[in-house]
Amino acid sequence: MIQPLHNLPIQARLLIPWVITVGMLAAMCGGIYVAGISSVQSDVSALEHSWLASRATLAQHVQAYKSRHNINTILASTPQTLTFETLSMTLSEMARQSFVHVQDLSYHVQPADLPQTKKALFHVTVSGRYEDIRQFLSRIEGWDQTFYLSTMELLASTPSANQVVTFQSTLVVYLREMPKKDSRS
Repeated sequence: MIQPLHNLPIQARLLIPWVITVGMLAAMCGGIYVAGISSVQSDVSALEHSWLASRATLAQHVQAYKSRHNINTILASTPQTLTFETLSMTLSEMARQSFVHVQDLSYHVQPADLPQTKKALFHVTVSGRYEDIRQFLSRIEGWDQTFYLSTMELLASTPSANQVVTFQSTLVVYLREMPKKDSRS
C-alpha cells in the first residue's frame, strides 16, 4: 500500500521536491531536444546537401571554363586569314622552290570536331629527286604548323641520288571559319 506523505520520514519528504525538479528538468531537456535540436540537425543536413550540390556545380563551371579556354587556345592557333585555295597555291609554290613537280593536287573539305573550324584533306602527288622531295616535306612540316602529314607513300622502291621518284601524301589542314558578315549593314 501507498503510505501518505505525512507518514514518510523527514529525509524522504525532503527528496520529493528534488525528484520532481529532476523529472521536470529531464522532461524539459527531452522537449527541447525533440523540438529544437532534431529540427536543427535536419536543417544542418539540408545545408550540407546544398553545399555539396553547390560544390559540384562550381566544379562543373570550372571544368567548362577550362574547356572553353582550351578551345579558344586551339582556335587562336589556327590561321584565320588563309583559305584553302591560297593553301593549294602555297603548296604549289613550295614545290616549285624545292624543284619538285606537282602531278596532282586536290582537296576536299570536311567538318572538324572543333566548333567554327573546317578540315581539309589535301591529296598531293609530286615527283622529283628524292632529296628534293625530302626538302619539300621539311618545308611543309615547318610552315606555320598548319599542315599535318597524315599519310605518306613513296612509289619507288630504291631511290638513288638522280632517280626521279613519285610521292603521294595526304595533308590535313584545319582553318577557322570566317565570321559571316551581316548583309543588312
